[in-house]
Amino acid sequence: MNVSKAIHERRSVKTFSQKRQPTRDLIEKIIESATWAPTHHLNQAWRFDVFKGDGLLKLAQLDAEIHLDELPADAVETSKTAIIRQRSAKMMQYPIVIMVSIPKLHGRKSAYIEEIAAGAAAIQNMLLAAHEEGLVTFWTTGKLARSKKTKIFLDLAKNEEIIGVIRVGYPESEKTHKKWREKREPVTNKLNWHEA
Repeated sequence: MNVSKAIHERRSVKTFSQKRQPTRDLIEKIIESATWAPTHHLNQAWRFDVFKGDGLLKLAQLDAEIHLDELPADAVETSKTAIIRQRSAKMMQYPIVIMVSIPKLHGRKSAYIEEIAAGAAAIQNMLLAAHEEGLVTFWTTGKLARSKKTKIFLDLAKNEEIIGVIRVGYPESEKTHKKWREKREPVTNKLNWHEA
């Protein structure tokens, strides 16, 4: 696939087919593409946790628990039940969820911001590779990525940060990811040339 074409065509999609599931080999192939991203001093400081099936159900339960923590102590039981149902249903609509985390490396030449940048480049590689394979993706962070409970769930060290929660699957229909194309600001609005 033409890289420029893939960059311009790829879009975040929130609805996925419930009839088709990406295979384990296909998911590993797109993650392998992620690992070819630029990485300072070849640190390759990224980690990928993949959830599907019962693993995804456990992640959905964690997500619901994190959202329940925000309720006031005197919240009624029906509110709690509604949140659990809503959060679980939302998570379970995604065929695959990939969480990407980056550790803070000590005793290395690179700054942590450089590791985060490498992680973001890895995610972009993964999104483009998924697009090439006919998959659609949605990159988020949110409460699930920021919660200490998620770090404990994943057995991450305190110095590791989750920089992406990537939903992956086949499109609900061929029209799903083609029905809208947002406009981008002209590059000249963001561009400064320094030639003298």
